[in-house]
Amino acid sequence: MSKDVFGGLHVKGSTKGTSNELSLSILEERSSQASEKGASPRTILPSDSLGSGVEVFTVPGDAQSLNSGKKKASSPVADSRTLNLSSGRGGAAASSAAALSNEIARRKRRRHIRTAIISVAILAVAALVAGSGFLYVQSMYDQHVRNLDLLSTSMDELEAADATVVGMDEAIASKVDIESVDDLQTIINSIPTAETHVNAALSFATDADINMWDSEDKEAAGQVEKAAQARLEMFEYGGIILKADIRTVQAMEALDECWATVLAGEETMKQSATLVADSTPENTEQSEQLTYEAISTFNTALDQLSAVRDIYDVDGLDAIESYIYKRIEENEYALASDAAIYIQDKSTADEQNKLYNQADAEALELLKSIPEDPKDLILDAYDEEMEEPRNAYYNARSSAAASDEFLREYLGASAQTD
Repeated sequence: MSKDVFGGLHVKGSTKGTSNELSLSILEERSSQASEKGASPRTILPSDSLGSGVEVFTVPGDAQSLNSGKKKASSPVADSRTLNLSSGRGGAAASSAAALSNEIARRKRRRHIRTAIISVAILAVAALVAGSGFLYVQSMYDQHVRNLDLLSTSMDELEAADATVVGMDEAIASKVDIESVDDLQTIINSIPTAETHVNAALSFATDADINMWDSEDKEAAGQVEKAAQARLEMFEYGGIILKADIRTVQAMEALDECWATVLAGEETMKQSATLVADSTPENTEQSEQLTYEAISTFNTALDQLSAVRDIYDVDGLDAIESYIYKRIEENEYALASDAAIYIQDKSTADEQNKLYNQADAEALELLKSIPEDPKDLILDAYDEEMEEPRNAYYNARSSAAASDEFLREYLGASAQTD
């Protein structure tokens, strides 16, 4: 039994799942989710969280500003100095006492200044610690936001390749004919651009994954990496399959034309043989003309077979080539027989007829190695050649679908299936 002309390509039973498993069309939620992932810097680090009593965003003043608002405490020594400013010995004693009081007051001021400086230093250190803690947390927060932004961007890039991924997947799961070649070529042409987007997604996700600390977000980044890597494999093997599809349907179309030419040559041979059965001069002449026509037709078939080989050269085509050459050889014996009949050379005519019949038997034997529908030769070669790429494609597809399912759940949406 022969196969349906194009029935051997893309049997749906070999597919798993549906193409919409590979689409991330609900990623518009990621921006709002990214903003909800982190709190503001003030929420992360309250102003009094360090227990210092110092507002995080308040810079302590210097020693001068701290002391300028304080009222200096009065001193009994200072009071007596101002009350005893008479002259003479009393004045000298008062002067001596005043000098002592001045020294005491000067030392007190130094102590006050040192105390103020130490206080300012303590406040400065506290502020520095508080500021450093804030800067550290702020840095962590900024990095977290950056990572979420990278994750969101990676998903954008992944989604940008969806049209090609889904289109390719549907094409691979569908039957193919000569009319679909242009559509297949369009998908093939779109793969390089889609690969650029997927490679960008992989790069962004990897960058985010390296610096993430949140397990859920980190896992999401890892799943984007897996989804991207799986898509790149799908593009690699899907491209191989689609190119083989185009090559195969074009070769089958060309072989169909070639075989139709072979059958036309055989029909001409039959007409020639019928005429020569009654070997009148007129019949012999017409038979000879038909024989030349048959040879020309078979040569055309050889040219067409060469075109098939240029598209998709498979081992089974050798049998068709041998068959055509044998038919040409057979017709050459017919011409030799006709020439002998012209000159009434019965012995030569009989000898050439025997060679003709022998060649005809050999041709029929060769025909047994050719399928009823010769296109099956190409289909069988295609199936064997595509077995490994197909398995690799569907393995990658399964990985991509699993990662996409995780990402849909991560974004708060369930997978949509037909």
